[in-house]
Amino acid sequence: LLAFMVHPVYAVLVRRMRPTFAALLVLCITLLVIIIPSIFILTDLVSQANSAYAFVREQSLSFNQTGFMIAINEFFETDVGNILSSMFSHVKSVVSSSIPRILSRTGSTLLGVLLMFLVMYYALKEGPLWYKRASALLPVRRSHRRRLDDELYRMTKALFYGQILTSALTGVVCGVIFLLFGVKSPVFWGFMMAVFAF
Repeated sequence: LLAFMVHPVYAVLVRRMRPTFAALLVLCITLLVIIIPSIFILTDLVSQANSAYAFVREQSLSFNQTGFMIAINEFFETDVGNILSSMFSHVKSVVSSSIPRILSRTGSTLLGVLLMFLVMYYALKEGPLWYKRASALLPVRRSHRRRLDDELYRMTKALFYGQILTSALTGVVCGVIFLLFGVKSPVFWGFMMAVFAF
């Protein structure tokens, strides 16, 4: 996925330098632009998820005692405040429990990242060749294969750049707006907006 997304950068760099150096430079750029900020965002996300949970829990307890909430509870014949509280508790526990597990497995995480960069390096250098070989195995005419290749490339590009980048941009913009308006835990809520936009 990352190799596909950064391949245009690789294509520009490979015109100016050897493919090996271009692939290594793209890997370094990917590390600096995507991986390292993600670590800081995930750390902040866990912290803000905890504070968001505490805030929502506190608000739901005071909200349960209002006349409006009592009327809603009677109408639905259930405790809506507890449902909201348990929902946020579940979100908090999922986010809070997944991050420490990932960080506690530092060795396997580092090995996975190393393997990811190794595959990405060869996908950048040899990806078009892999694609041509796989395409040649299709039992269709050459003209149909070319049209199929073009259509598959356009659909894949639209999926990755359209859906993933749009949802990420939605999360970033919403997080900044939340920060500007003083909403508690803007990174957490921006992340949630990106997830739900996907």
